[in-house]
Amino acid sequence: MRMFQFQRIASRRSSSFCQSSDNLLSKALTFTLAGPPTGPIGLRLESIGDAAPSVQSVTSASPGASAGIKTGDVIERVNGQLTYSAPHTTELIQDAQRRGVAIKLDIVRPHDV
Repeated sequence: MRMFQFQRIASRRSSSFCQSSDNLLSKALTFTLAGPPTGPIGLRLESIGDAAPSVQSVTSASPGASAGIKTGDVIERVNGQLTYSAPHTTELIQDAQRRGVAIKLDIVRPHDV
């Protein structure tokens, strides 16, 4: 089994807040998975329609968990590209892996996560 080293870039985390459509505050964060990984990053995603996907589960001890990603996070961008579905997000992550570049995820974290 091959292990990958990932790091959460604390200086890249945003502390800004945004207001969602249901008037609840959310936090905008950026996580960089250093590596790059060549296997699964441990996130199960779900999206409804053409919405940015939300994280439904995070595998413990996975690159995603090590980076600090939590269930309920919404992935809005992968390496600067907007996401519009779970399959599209997976495709963007796999493309970064094929190109051998680090994966940067811009997420919105609902207030209760």
